Amino acid sequence: MYRFHNHTGATMWDFANAVPEYHRYLVITTEPTPITPTDHVILYGDLFTLDERPAGQAALVEAPTPEAAASLLPGAEAHPWEFGGRR
Repeated sequence: MYRFHNHTGATMWDFANAVPEYHRYLVITTEPTPITPTDHVILYGDLFTLDERPAGQAALVEAPTPEAAASLLPGAEAHPWEFGGRR
């Protein structure tokens, strides 16, 4: 379990740039590398352990494939996701 610090100041419900053919993914990495915001990044931020130690980064993104989603963060893994939570 992790704490999440949202860097976008938005929520997933604020996302308005959906591409009908794209899928949505939860992208997680333990690398401390910032993500470059694009129109397909729904939100992103830092992950922390419950005792406040840095644990990585996470992003909610839309992309055509899991590989394209994972390429946004070095060393990341992408998991299918939809508004409201993981699939």
